Amino acid sequence: MHSRPLTEITGLSPPELASIERFLVSCTVPLVCQTKERAGVLGTGAFFSAGSRSFFVTAAHLFSGTDPNMLGVPERAGKDVSVWNFGHATIYHPRNTDDHDVAVIELRDTEFVERARSGWTFLDSGNVAPEDFQPENYLIAGYPDSMVRYNEGAVAPSALMQLYTGLYSGDVVSDRGEFDLFLRYGEQAGNTYGFAKETPHLGGASGALVFGLAGRPSGIWSPQAVLKIAGVQVAFVHAKYVRAKKWTLLQHVLQLVLSQPVAPA
Repeated sequence: MHSRPLTEITGLSPPELASIERFLVSCTVPLVCQTKERAGVLGTGAFFSAGSRSFFVTAAHLFSGTDPNMLGVPERAGKDVSVWNFGHATIYHPRNTDDHDVAVIELRDTEFVERARSGWTFLDSGNVAPEDFQPENYLIAGYPDSMVRYNEGAVAPSALMQLYTGLYSGDVVSDRGEFDLFLRYGEQAGNTYGFAKETPHLGGASGALVFGLAGRPSGIWSPQAVLKIAGVQVAFVHAKYVRAKKWTLLQHVLQLVLSQPVAPA
């Protein structure tokens, strides 16, 4: 079955789409939960720098009933890599996580931060969409557990899901809140050349960044120039929509954290 090719939907060439994928692999981080039985992808997140401090941003519900000491991230994308715990870190999230399902982890373990910076791309305010940003196309990148292959806890980069989509205007299970962003999520999605594939269950993709696709830049083209962070994915209804929280909510949490002095390590 065929659908519209991504090149037609986005106006991007195959080499540009491939460049975007490489960038996403470098900044989309699987959040791994290691138990006695197995390692599994609990969610997705991204490293973020703000005010000379280092953070990991994701969805708040991932920490409900989960021991933070069992959580970690691969030291880099790729095969045969170690999974590292965050070490000394502080988790911040709004009190009402049902409506405000976002979390910010401040990373305070120097050794962990150095390892993370050597293996992953840290994003910053330059990657964030302006408040009046209204793109036609969006991109969600995450690690659905149903797509992940494991090798002693390592996550293969081929497991990265990229979903190009647009706004969803139909009915939703809950009310549309101030910080909600609903995007289409059908039973099938087309690849670069228009061949339709079944979409996966998104368990493991909670916390994934949602990017808006900006127009072609006037200067040098790069993935960072056309991808602007618009939110964080928190829930989905298969064959209908993905629910995300707008980045303005994450920004509010970050501003509250940054307004506090750095506590002793």
